Amino acid sequence: MTAADRGGKLQRMTTQPKRRRRRTVIAAILFGTLVVGLGVAEFAVRRQGDVPYAPNDVPDIIEPGGRLFQPHPRLGYTHIPGDYRITLADGYQFEVSHDDAGLRRTCPKGEESLHGEAGEIWILGCSFTYGWSINDAETFPWRLQEWLPKYRVMNYGTNGYGTVHGLIELEDAIAAGNAPDVAVIAYGSFHDDRNTFVRHRRKGVNAWKKFGPLIQPYGSLDSNGELVVEMAGTEYAEWPLQRQSALVHRLERAYNDWESEHANSHAVSKAIVKRMHELAQANGIELVLVGMARTPETEDMVEYAKSLGMEAADVSLGLRKNKHLRNLPHDGHPNAEANELFAKKIGGFLQQQVLPKLRAQ
Repeated sequence: MTAADRGGKLQRMTTQPKRRRRRTVIAAILFGTLVVGLGVAEFAVRRQGDVPYAPNDVPDIIEPGGRLFQPHPRLGYTHIPGDYRITLADGYQFEVSHDDAGLRRTCPKGEESLHGEAGEIWILGCSFTYGWSINDAETFPWRLQEWLPKYRVMNYGTNGYGTVHGLIELEDAIAAGNAPDVAVIAYGSFHDDRNTFVRHRRKGVNAWKKFGPLIQPYGSLDSNGELVVEMAGTEYAEWPLQRQSALVHRLERAYNDWESEHANSHAVSKAIVKRMHELAQANGIELVLVGMARTPETEDMVEYAKSLGMEAADVSLGLRKNKHLRNLPHDGHPNAEANELFAKKIGGFLQQQVLPKLRAQ
C-alpha cells in the first residue's frame, strides 16, 4: 500500500464518523422539530375546544336487570319485554314498559283490545319514536293512540335503529302474515350513517353496549346499484393515542367525516325506502314517510318518497334551534312537549292524507 493509499484510507476513516454525526444531528433536529410541531398543534387544537377521545362509560341505571336489549337474528337486537325504571347519569329518572314483543306500550296494559277495529298503524323509527328519556304516556305514539282510538297504534321505535331496521320489520311481518294497514317511516337524516354503519356510527354505538348486545344490520349498493343488506358486529377500532391526544382524535374525526361523505349513505337510505315501498305496494300496505329532523337530506327524502307515489310530510321541529323542545339538561332527545307537537303533526297528516284512503277501501 502506497503512502497515498494510506492517506486516502485515513481520510475516509476520519470523514465517516463526521458524516454519521452530521446525519445524527440532522435527524435529531428533524425529530425535535416534529415533536415541537406536534406539541404546538396539540396545544392549538385544545385551545379550539378539541379533547382526547373519552368513551361514554358512565352507566345509566336500568332497573331491574341492568339491560334493555336482547339478541335478534335479523334486527340485531330488540328491547326486552317488561317494565323498567331508568336513571340517567345526573339522577333524572323515567319509566318505560315493553309488551311481550319488546315494543313500547302505546296504551295501558290490558287495554290493547279496545283499539284496532279500523286497522293497525305501525310507527317504524328510532329513539325519537321510542321516546327515550320520557315516560310512556308522553311519547307521540301513545298520544296518537289516544287521538285515534279506532286504530291500534304500534310503537316499533327502538333505540339505535335506522331505516334498514324498518325494512327488516316490514319483511318479517309480511312473511308472518301479520302486515299492518299503515306503516309510517319516521325518518331523520341521521339515520343515513346508521343505515350504512360507518365508523362514525360504530363509535357512537359503543356507548350503548352497556344496555346489551348490539349486532347491526346495514345496507350497501352493489355494482348494479341494487340494495344489499348484511349483518355486522359493532367493533370500533380506535386510533393509537386518540384517548391521549386531542390532535389524533381530531384527525380521527376528520377521517370519519370523510368516510361518511363517501359512503353513499343517503343513496342507500333511498334504496331502502324504495324497497319498502315496493313491498308495501305488493302487500296492500299504505306506506308513508314523515321527516323528523330539519335538514336538507330529510327534505330531500320527503320529496323522494313523494316521487315514488307515497304520502310524505316534513313534521320536524327544528330541535337544534328550539332547545326548549329537548329534554335538556338531562338528555338531548325530544321532550314531552316536542312529542305532543309530533303527535299533532303526524296525527293531522294521517287524518287528512292517509286514513281516508283506508276508509274508502
